[in-house]
Amino acid sequence: MFIIMTYMPAIAESIEDRIERIESQLDASWKFYGSVMMSTFYEKYNAKDLKTLGAIDGKGTSWGLNTDAAIGATVAIGDIEGVFEYEHDGGPSVRYLYGAWNFIPEGKLVVGCDYSPLSFWISSQIYYDNNSLSGFGSLDGDSVAQIKLIYKGFQLALINPSPGMDDMGLSTEVLIPRIEAAYDFSFGPLAGKVMGGYKTFKAIEDKGLPTEFEERINSWIAGIGFFYDAGPVYIGVNSFYGKNVGALGQATIFAPEGIAPAIEPLGITGFESGMPYRTGSEFVDAKTFGVAAALAYKHNEMLSFELGYGYQEDKWKFAGMKEKLEGQSYYLNATITIAKGFYIVPEIGVMRYKCKGITALDAGKLTYFGAKWQIDF
Repeated sequence: MFIIMTYMPAIAESIEDRIERIESQLDASWKFYGSVMMSTFYEKYNAKDLKTLGAIDGKGTSWGLNTDAAIGATVAIGDIEGVFEYEHDGGPSVRYLYGAWNFIPEGKLVVGCDYSPLSFWISSQIYYDNNSLSGFGSLDGDSVAQIKLIYKGFQLALINPSPGMDDMGLSTEVLIPRIEAAYDFSFGPLAGKVMGGYKTFKAIEDKGLPTEFEERINSWIAGIGFFYDAGPVYIGVNSFYGKNVGALGQATIFAPEGIAPAIEPLGITGFESGMPYRTGSEFVDAKTFGVAAALAYKHNEMLSFELGYGYQEDKWKFAGMKEKLEGQSYYLNATITIAKGFYIVPEIGVMRYKCKGITALDAGKLTYFGAKWQIDF
């Protein structure tokens, strides 16, 4: 009887709290949405100098549902908001899953899976599931678990450091989260963003053995982007420079799987785009530079055009030698609005790859043309 008399009020209070939470959820504002995208492309890869290394030319048709076709919802109740979105990536895959507390009119705290502050999309390249020049100079942050503070145009995030670690091929040890910050600004039709990120970790091999190897690796990146959007003309440009940017989740030089397997990582053993290269008892840092630009023209509500170009390179220097990987892409597309929410986007483009330094060769060219079919609902 004593136990019952002691704990019943607490139990009742807990039940009342749960009922209140359920009732509050019923009062929340829910808005569901979805986007179905299908790509239909013809691709042709010319292996160039890689033919002497056993690579073969390839061509074929890519026809299927985009991996970024998605369905989701936004939820709002009082000062709390939430977003979830699942994309089609061989099965349901989380793109967004976060909650936000709007604690002041111009500030919020975001907890969960969202795009990092190192995100600035200027391109609408639609080949390979809306690649947007990712891996060709575009600042393309990843969607990752984080705690992010946003105040006016400023963002500061403490991020899950795991992405980018698998490429090391060694055991790794992380002591602090990945750190990223950004600031958005605008002056009339001109807007921009300044971004930066840092991560530090240890690479370990044969831990506890006489052959134990351990070295601390630092990764950082700094970038800036602008876009001008006024009237029928849109211009966007961004650039970045960094060290071991692949460990920060930044897109490395991109080579589509299947059509050009020999160009990943560009036919050079041991060198991985955006990642440090191990030589003997030390790591050599990868220095990466990227730049991308897009020019768009909106003819009317039914038709618009876009021309884009991107370039990205990695460099390693060691023992008086240099190695360099280059990737560049250029494209032209048109967005045709068939009906409200229904678009067809034909596109033609090229992706090129080269190796310079220790191994000098033309690693090939991928040419593609086709279209994306998209219905938003």
